[in-house]
Amino acid sequence: MRGITIHDIAEMPGFNPKVANGSRSISEGKVFWTDTVWCATHGACLCVSENRAIWRCPACNEGAYVRWHEANSVMERGEATDG
Repeated sequence: MRGITIHDIAEMPGFNPKVANGSRSISEGKVFWTDTVWCATHGACLCVSENRAIWRCPACNEGAYVRWHEANSVMERGEATDG
């Protein structure tokens, strides 16, 4: 089983600080995780990177950085962590 941690896009390695829109969506409560990445306003976000790390809302461009990893004790219970 794989687990996830969800972060602001601004926290991802190699983040380009010129990217302003959607870079703090998790901290601002605009994007969250349930069974996938969700925009609080528009619903499900789309994966926009080959490694499934960057997710964006197609309507407003809010987004999240998702780290996928092997399950640990928290993840085995199905709980996502944010940050």
